[in-house]
Amino acid sequence: MPRDDCRVVTGYVRLDNGNRGHVDYAALGSRLLSLGVPTTAYLDPIGTADIRVGAGVEVWTVSLDDCWLRRMATKPLLPPGNPTKDTLDYHAVQHQKSSMIDAASVTASESVLVWIDFGLLHVRGVTEAGIVGLVSRLSERAALDRITVASIWGPPPIGSVDPLRVNWWCAGGVLVVPRTLAAWFDRRVRDTAESLYRLTGRVTWEVNTWAQVWAHHPERFSHWRCDHDGSLVEAGP
Repeated sequence: MPRDDCRVVTGYVRLDNGNRGHVDYAALGSRLLSLGVPTTAYLDPIGTADIRVGAGVEVWTVSLDDCWLRRMATKPLLPPGNPTKDTLDYHAVQHQKSSMIDAASVTASESVLVWIDFGLLHVRGVTEAGIVGLVSRLSERAALDRITVASIWGPPPIGSVDPLRVNWWCAGGVLVVPRTLAAWFDRRVRDTAESLYRLTGRVTWEVNTWAQVWAHHPERFSHWRCDHDGSLVEAGP
């Protein structure tokens, strides 16, 4: 019998950092939250009134103060990137993804959680129909014993992840996590980020942290190859 067993998880913390404005995020996120698929959305109370929430969406609040990496890394060295975008607050929000997945797993009845970035519909080729199609396929055949990664570079070897640049072993915008692995994954993400900070004083992009976890636990992961285009969702399981 086919499963009907996948829930979207997404989140938005308002940063107003100049990379993409709140109005644009609200419009993109409103489209995502109007797809009619089971969704758990973590939304910043600042600006929530500008976001349309459709049927089947469970809303919880999240704020910058909730982000564990911001509390843990008080005076970090930031990687050389876009200074307008790649701030400590930005890295903290991006690292919060695994914690939002874990939190959603506590109340979700579905066996599979798929993280979709709140603004993913800005990516060329990603459409509402493509996201709905991915959720439908995952509902029927997603792996229940592995985390499935949208990956541009494929599986990372141990020692290959450079914290000073973005590594695209993990694309970041889409991640499929079985409910039974959500807490495990969040704990590994936190431990990995904390270890980097403790040893080097640095923080890095969340996709680098995810890739480190994947490299050290390859038996817990599978992937599909994609690019920064519609294949993020169209090529998924």
